[in-house]
Amino acid sequence: MTCPRSKTWDRGGLTTSNSKLTIANHTGKMSIRLLVLGISFIASSVVPARAQTVEDAIFAALQHSPQIALGEADTDAARATQFGALGELLPSVSASVTAGHERWRSDELERLRAEDGVTYSLEFSQPVFQGGSAYFGLRDARASTQAQRLLERENRQLVAEAAATAHAALMRDREIVSHRTRSLDLLMQQVTITDQRREAGAESLIAVSQARSRMEQERAELVRAEASLAVSEATYFRQTGDLPGAALVPDTKPIEDDMISAADAIAQAFKSNPGLLARDDLVSAAQHGQRSARGKIAPSLSLDGQYNAYDLDASAQTPGIEQEDNEFQLVARLRVPLFQKGQNYSGIKSARARLARENAARRDARLAVEEAVTANWNTLQSAAAAIEAAKAAVMASEIVVEGQQAEYESGRTGIQDVLDGQRDLVLARISLSQAEFDYRRARYGLLALVDRLAPAQG
Repeated sequence: MTCPRSKTWDRGGLTTSNSKLTIANHTGKMSIRLLVLGISFIASSVVPARAQTVEDAIFAALQHSPQIALGEADTDAARATQFGALGELLPSVSASVTAGHERWRSDELERLRAEDGVTYSLEFSQPVFQGGSAYFGLRDARASTQAQRLLERENRQLVAEAAATAHAALMRDREIVSHRTRSLDLLMQQVTITDQRREAGAESLIAVSQARSRMEQERAELVRAEASLAVSEATYFRQTGDLPGAALVPDTKPIEDDMISAADAIAQAFKSNPGLLARDDLVSAAQHGQRSARGKIAPSLSLDGQYNAYDLDASAQTPGIEQEDNEFQLVARLRVPLFQKGQNYSGIKSARARLARENAARRDARLAVEEAVTANWNTLQSAAAAIEAAKAAVMASEIVVEGQQAEYESGRTGIQDVLDGQRDLVLARISLSQAEFDYRRARYGLLALVDRLAPAQG
């Protein structure tokens, strides 16, 4: 004789002889999760995190990101190179002191007695004409420094875009966890109702198993959502250096406040994108570098001078010849480079290749910016339409779930319809959160491309 399955209901959960419903475990986990969130909320109230709005996240990232320090270091290096190029046009001055004594040499070097004593020398050389190599070298360095400043601005925009995207991703994943939690709570209630109907003989064991199966599936989805949230929190911390606050402020600004069409966005990017402007300066720098390389094979003219003052010993005196206490010389020196181990000609070829490379890089950057603007604009438009559709789907699904629940309790519909309606509701809510994230991410990408996401550098 087969014994009937026994079942009991208490605060620990619904149990049968073959399986145990883990509602109590979920309740315990929910309590722990709520406790942790409560502690986090209290901590954030005592020591509020800086990054609450997307603007706060961007500000924190600009203060925290090592990429900003790297860009500033590159700009400082470019300025130092520019100062060195300026030095090629300035005079060089050197001073020396020479001391000698008859006791400091052997008898065989008597011919050096004229140097006994102390000689003070001052030498200088002023470049007059260098074939344009120094002048165009300075213009090359100036254009390179300006390009580096623009690349630093572009770097700030990229850091700001990463921080803003991390802010939006964290909001999306928190919302998804909330949606999954609400759905799991709803399914737990549904399991309770289904089991009660089975006890009353109005529902089968299959219906109870279906409800439990859907509940466990939702529990697994919640675990995955929580794992994604943990990744988003880690990314946010890496980008901003701040722990996320208990509540983040959503960014609801529309793109229409900044640009009205894809063509307008592309035009703005071509006009103000720091990376494109830097490429223009790098091409200009390469052109000056080519002229500078050509100037190195031209004759050069310099004005050289020397001044000597003597404090000689008696041993340095030559009988019958009076030694002046000081003397000077000024000469004009013309140099014609005939052969410099091939370095000047190889420099010209290298400069020509550099110019070709920078021209190609500029064309490639222009195409990349146009592609990025177009892709972000299309993503933004599709996300805007998806937001409206998802909002309508959420409203309709909420009505359906409420109605199906009432019909199920009255016995006019089956459990599968109720479970499907609840699944459609959570998926609609998740779709809305994802569409809002896609819209924000595309908007941040567009603003970064037109140099308007990160605040201007003070």
